Amino acid sequence: MKWLIAIALLVAACAPAADSRAPSGAVLAATGQPGSTPDPCRTAVTGLAAFTNQLSADVGDIKEPLTAKPFVAADAAVASFRVSAMLTSFRFDELVAALQACPATADLGPRVTRLVAAMNKVLDEARSASISNAQAQRAAAAALVGMLPDVTALAKANDQAAATLGGSTTGGTAGDWTADANTYLESAFETYGTTSAAAADLARLAPAAAGLTAAESASRIQQATVIVDRAAAAVTRHVQAMQTSQAQTCYADAYAADRTIANRWQGLLVDGAWPGDATADARATAAAYAETVTRTATFLGSMPSYFADCK
Repeated sequence: MKWLIAIALLVAACAPAADSRAPSGAVLAATGQPGSTPDPCRTAVTGLAAFTNQLSADVGDIKEPLTAKPFVAADAAVASFRVSAMLTSFRFDELVAALQACPATADLGPRVTRLVAAMNKVLDEARSASISNAQAQRAAAAALVGMLPDVTALAKANDQAAATLGGSTTGGTAGDWTADANTYLESAFETYGTTSAAAADLARLAPAAAGLTAAESASRIQQATVIVDRAAAAVTRHVQAMQTSQAQTCYADAYAADRTIANRWQGLLVDGAWPGDATADARATAAAYAETVTRTATFLGSMPSYFADCK
């Protein structure tokens, strides 16, 4: 059971903010067998797989607004800021430390550091410009997409490291009931990574902020609607998966706590009062988002305790 708890802790620390394209249960299975002490090398490989998978997805999503005709600066900015949210939520310093603790991945740590520094430099420049500044947002989007080969190279190097360790970032099976537990863990962290990223995106976007023109506000509201609808769909899929998959008795309390969190998100992820609006309802909504993000982080960080009784 130690391997599952260790992975829960790792994912809690490194949970990516967004899409449902995180590592499969096979990645978790590759970290060891029930009852064994987690291998730091396999933990490093698993963490880097989660990082590159999510980063590839988020940077890849910038291509569409970058090549759209006509180019819409706000669309490109939101896509870029999603990468920013992912980098902020993913504690890559801990990932780098894990990579450097393993001889097979030690050289990958500095590469991750350089890549993140380069992306953050681009994102800082984008944030310092107006969301409607086409020149600045196009340059930022193009620079981030230009770094996609570096992300792919890291993923390939990680695959090679996994092979030398006798594992894989894409193959294997968890076996017995732990396969179901891994599936649940993946779904929970992916789903609530998406919802928390949506909250961050909405706060940055501020679709009804004072001083916007009617056209700017309409554009941001349209973008906010897409963000909300995508996050709401992720929660719905997660809840449906829990309904069709019976939890083992030893972690049934995780399901109960999860449903409470899901209910809170489903109550928030509706179109309506947006952060930045001056109305009392909007301020209450913004506060509710902040509180729910905090409760979600607490829930995910408590995963080891929910699985403590599993053998």
